[in-house]
Amino acid sequence: MLSIQPQDFRSLSYPSDLKLSPDGRFCAWLEHMADPAGNSYQAQIAVSPSGCSSPRYVAAAQKPSHLSWGADGRLLYLCAGPDGAEIHSLNPASGEDLPEAQLPFPAQNFYPAGKWGYVVLAVENFRPSVTEEADVFDEIPFWANGRGITNGKRTRLYLWQEGRITPISPEDSEIGICTVSPDEVLYTLRPRIDKKMKFAALRRYDLSLGTTSELIGPDRYDIFHVCRLGGRVLVCATDMAIWGNVQNPDFFWAESEGLIPLAAPDLGVTNDVTSDARYGSCGQWAVCGQKLLFIAVTRRGSRMYALDCTGGISPLTPDDGRAIAGLDAAGGRIAWVEETPLRSGEIFCGQTPGQGLRLSSANDGYFHSHRVLPPESFTFRTSSGEEIDGYVIIPADFDPTGSYPGVLQIHGGPKLAYGGIFHLEMQAMAARGWFVLFCNPHGSDGRGSSFMDLRGMYGTSDYRDLMEFTDEALRRFPQLDGTRLASCGGSYGGFMVNWIIGHTHRFCCAISQRCISNWISMFNTGDTGYRFVADQLDGTPWSAQQRFIGQSPVMYADRVRTPTLFIHADQDYRCPMGEGLQMFTALRYFGIEARMCLIHGENHELSRAGRPRQRLRRLTELFEWLDRYLR
Repeated sequence: MLSIQPQDFRSLSYPSDLKLSPDGRFCAWLEHMADPAGNSYQAQIAVSPSGCSSPRYVAAAQKPSHLSWGADGRLLYLCAGPDGAEIHSLNPASGEDLPEAQLPFPAQNFYPAGKWGYVVLAVENFRPSVTEEADVFDEIPFWANGRGITNGKRTRLYLWQEGRITPISPEDSEIGICTVSPDEVLYTLRPRIDKKMKFAALRRYDLSLGTTSELIGPDRYDIFHVCRLGGRVLVCATDMAIWGNVQNPDFFWAESEGLIPLAAPDLGVTNDVTSDARYGSCGQWAVCGQKLLFIAVTRRGSRMYALDCTGGISPLTPDDGRAIAGLDAAGGRIAWVEETPLRSGEIFCGQTPGQGLRLSSANDGYFHSHRVLPPESFTFRTSSGEEIDGYVIIPADFDPTGSYPGVLQIHGGPKLAYGGIFHLEMQAMAARGWFVLFCNPHGSDGRGSSFMDLRGMYGTSDYRDLMEFTDEALRRFPQLDGTRLASCGGSYGGFMVNWIIGHTHRFCCAISQRCISNWISMFNTGDTGYRFVADQLDGTPWSAQQRFIGQSPVMYADRVRTPTLFIHADQDYRCPMGEGLQMFTALRYFGIEARMCLIHGENHELSRAGRPRQRLRRLTELFEWLDRYLR
């Protein structure tokens, strides 16, 4: 068996955009693979009978995205360009590819609307602010990670019908969720004045009358999902009143008198189990008869659940360490993307979740020829008396009498979670002969809103959990050499690496990626800064100045002794590159060994969706740094 190498992300195929035909007979999805020569990712459409594990791959005429099925059984996809877009229809049997609709504006998505045509989510530049000479900003946020400069840009819904284009939503707003049924469009929007609003409104557009009504005002709820269930409007939303941004949503009926509570499960809806072996996205919700299927995070992974019209919620897949990364339902069948400790995502389909037929097979050759080391899981109690769930991957060719270095990996978020699923970077570390340690400290998803609440407490219970987890791993695995440990993390994990090196010298090296080092600059420059940071620091730089200073890792740079590699992308607008540069500069000012690798033309998603050459450069920097210090 071959060992897994960092560059193997170029050998895997990544399924996404899973869609079942209306009658449930066919399942379609996109397969993405890295194209090293073109420094990009190529997509092809896979179509399989839902009861057959032999998909047919169809080469679309254009680069496809956003698959959908028409009511007549045609497979549809979007070809988006910088100035316009086309909707194409594809005959899966013959491969015939025909343009269906020409759109005169850039489009992010589309939704078939039966006899009414298509509902299109468009991007419009209402107040151009970018010229050859300068960028001009007059609102916040003025940029967005993965989208670039957004000042003056808005998203808007249109109805395309036989070449006629009719606006559905107002001009000066941003669209969130859109659900289209035979005679209506349900959508959420955030009005824009001088800054992006915290909450969203819910509106209904009547396709037959061309009229709009407001179901929820824009001043109370953050809305996760909306759909029709049993003839009524179902809303999944939170008012953030108790736990702030991390408060798990509840389910409501939207009635004329307001929202009527249906269920409050305190579940982290959608799949927040992190992985570096994905590309693209999949649906997280689907109506199946009189039930809404959805995905939620648990302590061991993520599961598929069903909500019925009485508010009853039942799990449909086992809590056994796998992750459900996407789903769809139609015609009495359910399709889903399943990730396990031994394989990246695969497409399954059947009438019973968890017992379906695997339809995808593109990665069979890779996993049949490469050795995957499944993580060992354990739970321990911290000094506070609370349980923490952790994982350890034992090095390849492990000798119980040997001594091995280890890498503590820290996830982002912090409202994300690790599971025991396949993670390529971790597998490559274990193949190199290193222990890999990872856990879900306070702030992680899967344990309810209370466990996720770190407001005003960054670097306290989360730091304690990580250090005591490391102690527990050393106790359980005596072959783990406590003098050869590295800490490594990105985003919130990068914040925590920065915090760790300023508060302990136990790690022989560290790697801080797309990090946070200064909460004041993060508040003022990140694309979600003034909303996310104000919530998580429980104040602003003016109302909670000492907290912002005291919880900023850069303020402890004079205590650092750990050689640290910083990796950042110059188009990261979630945690702008100044965060990494500040910490790097501070360490070099105090004479601490540090290196900054600034990747060009990439954003916050570098480690998961960066272009192949840039992604490989990140991995090369990371592994060379670890090779140097973990010898």
